[in-house]
Amino acid sequence: MKDDLIRNIVEGMNKVFNYGIIEISDDYNLMSNWALVRNIEIDSKKVIVFINEGCIDCANLVEYLKDVLNVSHIELNKILVSDGTQLQTYDNDTIVLNYTDNNILYYGANSEQTLQELLNLSRNSRYVNKETERDTFKSWVTYSIIALNVAAYIVTSFLSGSIFYSHQDVLIKLGAKYNELIAEGQYYRLISCMFLHGGLLHIALNMYALYSIGPLVERLYGRAKYIIIYFASGILSSLFSYIFSDSVSVGASGAIFGLLGTTLVFAVKARKNIGRDFLRNIASVIIINLIIGFTMSNIDNFAHLGGLVGGILITLILDSINKKDEA
Repeated sequence: MKDDLIRNIVEGMNKVFNYGIIEISDDYNLMSNWALVRNIEIDSKKVIVFINEGCIDCANLVEYLKDVLNVSHIELNKILVSDGTQLQTYDNDTIVLNYTDNNILYYGANSEQTLQELLNLSRNSRYVNKETERDTFKSWVTYSIIALNVAAYIVTSFLSGSIFYSHQDVLIKLGAKYNELIAEGQYYRLISCMFLHGGLLHIALNMYALYSIGPLVERLYGRAKYIIIYFASGILSSLFSYIFSDSVSVGASGAIFGLLGTTLVFAVKARKNIGRDFLRNIASVIIINLIIGFTMSNIDNFAHLGGLVGGILITLILDSINKKDEA
């Protein structure tokens, strides 16, 4: 129940009051590694952490947060989720919640703003729950793309006479990237090749990757921008392959690398709010996949690079347009 309450507070404060979410090191023995962060001034941030009963080393925690968020001042508020049986004297920046009935058991003078936000959040609980419910259905674009890829593979398997491997002549017939035919004007192949796959393992790996990264990008940028990012990355991926490789090429991996490029841009821009661990993880995934591509045969590395470049460029362009609209 404690974990559920903390998760609801984190999600609600993020949605209703636009707090960022960061992950804190295990070294500080907090009740949750997730914390909330929001800008106060140019070089100052407010951070809300969830603590256990007993003392924590706040001085070291504040210095740690300054380093992670790259600011000179931290306004720290602490929330203790308790059963109410061990109440003691708490700091002025602390709020104590009873997780059995969500009542406020204690709040300090320096935590009044956070208290008001929690009270407002409680009043908006129906709104928060509806938003959370909608999020579970928000990735239908990703699932639709996966369904299209699976449908295309079923057709390919039927025509190839095998569920495990796709015949090259069947792939070419269905719209693979084939330079000679593209040069003759069959430009649709730059898109159709994104939905074809060379074998069962090929589509399984790509659809798993799309299922893993797609919903995140769709949630961050919305359905319309997600579609633009996916197809623009995929087309640039096909163009890179057309220009730099004569091989027949199929697969969704170029567009998926575009989504990774989008996530990389987001991680770089939001690193002060979400921490650098997420950025390092995304960069590691990209680097590892590029290394795998360059060390294995039958992988269209130019398509991967084109997709990655496409994802980064189109995301920067969309972000720039969004800033102009907000100005």
